[in-house]
Amino acid sequence: MKKYVFAYPIRNLVIESVVGGCLKFGRVEFVSRTNLEENLGEYGIEQSYKSIFRDGLMFCPGDEIRREEAFALVHANWDGQRETFHEIEAVQFAEKVLAASQVSYMRRHQYSGFGKDFKQGTHITWEYRFEKGGDGSPYSWHRIFPLEQFRIDELWKMRCDDGFFFPVLELLNKNRQSEWEKDILRAVYHIGRSVLATSISDAFLHNFIALDTLLLRSTEKQSQALFDRIDSLLGWFLDGDKLRPLVDELYKKRCGLFHEGAYSEIASIDLINSDALVYNIISNIMGLGKEIRSKQDLVDYGNRIKAYHTLGHKPRWSKKLVFHEKNIDADDIAKVELHYRYHMA
Repeated sequence: MKKYVFAYPIRNLVIESVVGGCLKFGRVEFVSRTNLEENLGEYGIEQSYKSIFRDGLMFCPGDEIRREEAFALVHANWDGQRETFHEIEAVQFAEKVLAASQVSYMRRHQYSGFGKDFKQGTHITWEYRFEKGGDGSPYSWHRIFPLEQFRIDELWKMRCDDGFFFPVLELLNKNRQSEWEKDILRAVYHIGRSVLATSISDAFLHNFIALDTLLLRSTEKQSQALFDRIDSLLGWFLDGDKLRPLVDELYKKRCGLFHEGAYSEIASIDLINSDALVYNIISNIMGLGKEIRSKQDLVDYGNRIKAYHTLGHKPRWSKKLVFHEKNIDADDIAKVELHYRYHMA
């Protein structure tokens, strides 16, 4: 068994020097092409391979040749025979965790599609319209949407400092995680899948998988338990008369999607609202890390807050709890529709 370094070019990702040109996600390191070229030996790669990373070439469908600015590296023992599924899965998991960081500061229609395989970094959509019974030329049009690069820069770092991402990265880089920490990582993975989803319903679905993973036990009456946990973490900031109808409406659509496949019932505003819930909930769970070390701790915390409310008492507010709200207007909602109709399809 020999030691290998597997390198995977990552599309539309730029890693700047503010993070040292490298981010570590457990077994996976995302490294800028420049950093890799200059420090091959530190990553276990012989200098004789330098030209590969200097040129940064990647062959794509249609004989297109691109120059990528970032690589994912995975160190592994390999016998030269087995398929490298485990390495690829590790990179895909790390991609989703990194993608989840966008939830903290970007609006849904601004999310980058980094890692996606689009020709020349754009997605071109053509549409033809034929008049029934008409004998004239068909009307046609197209839209070209550039896929924005995902930049790991000073602005990204500053915005992520105020959310869940860096505490989650610490969990991922631990030698061993508890079951609760694994739940958190699985939830963040699904947040990342939501960010990179190609439809509103798929994005909403993965947001709720993340919420279910964080907040629920399989033996509970889910709708009530879900509200109690959300209320304990966000009720300090949202009036109960507004929070309960919001959670009930989203949960109803979640059940329709899970059990009946009612994907067309999920609207842009539902996705935007689920983004707000999932981001603030996981941020507060990470902020209460010393108090909530297991799913049972979270259950107990929610029960204590509910008991205070039942007795008519006001529980003590923790300064570790936060609520980040993005001002959403009709223009934002329309842009989300456009984003998924043409950009991500």
